Amino acid sequence: MHGLPRILEDGTIVYPHKGKTPPPCLEGYKRKCEYGPDAWVLIPLWRQCIFRIQVLQKREDCQCQVFVSQCNHHSQPNLILSVKICEDCKLCQIK
Repeated sequence: MHGLPRILEDGTIVYPHKGKTPPPCLEGYKRKCEYGPDAWVLIPLWRQCIFRIQVLQKREDCQCQVFVSQCNHHSQPNLILSVKICEDCKLCQIK
């Protein structure tokens, strides 16, 4: 079980280093390093967007909570995002 991570201003997610196995890598992120302490640090692959938020969601299979990215724009309420959906979006126009 991993503790609740910190989300830095640039979108980087830093999990507390607990146990021997790092947390699963999330959609739209890559590990800073595959091994060692930096395996608990996830670097965003997303482009900048003022409407994207991170929310905790319970997984059906294991009942654990994971972060997912959602669009917070009024025309796309609660839309779960993938990098592809976000890259194709024209709402924020920030590249």
